[in-house]
Amino acid sequence: MPAETRYAAAGREWESDEGMPGLRRPQRKADLAPPPFVIGEPGWREAIISVLHAYDVPLPAPVREEEIAARERAVGAALPAAVRRFLMEIGPVDFDYLRLFHPDEIVPLEYAWLRRMLDESEQRRLPFLLEIAAYSGSGDVVAIDRASGWCGLCSHRPIGFKWWLRSFDDLIRVALIDLSWSYYGWPDPDVEALARALKQDLIGSELS
Repeated sequence: MPAETRYAAAGREWESDEGMPGLRRPQRKADLAPPPFVIGEPGWREAIISVLHAYDVPLPAPVREEEIAARERAVGAALPAAVRRFLMEIGPVDFDYLRLFHPDEIVPLEYAWLRRMLDESEQRRLPFLLEIAAYSGSGDVVAIDRASGWCGLCSHRPIGFKWWLRSFDDLIRVALIDLSWSYYGWPDPDVEALARALKQDLIGSELS
């Protein structure tokens, strides 16, 4: 689905000259809508960087292609193209609630304790899953399915996958929205409620 269509539900279109709405305390869902982007298409990096700069999120050093290639050899699998591109052109960003892993931290998701708690369809995914991010400092991780590109939150409590997103792009959209009520934004229940409602509109889930 084109980014412009995906974001129609938010009731606004991003205009690069209007500034990031997050610079003032958001009053409605539309104030939190990140700019449309598709990783790899023209303007995607600038769109994401504009939000990170607006919230004053520290930017890491981009990862060198040789580092990614070395890790791919170590795990015996290629990273999905969107993850590779993001790490090489922006880097392993710490969004507060979501911290992207440096390639050195990326490993296959092979928890024996997890396998017992998964349904049949989720068990079939396990050989294709790579851990790519830490979530909320709780020990939970986000894994990406190398075959489909779907991203899932592997939770300890309750044990299993708490939610799935259709793409790495959607994972980054969620991270940008959640900046609004993180350390970098306004950590209060009203802003969090707006963010959850916007994720429901854009992604189809509140991702609690």
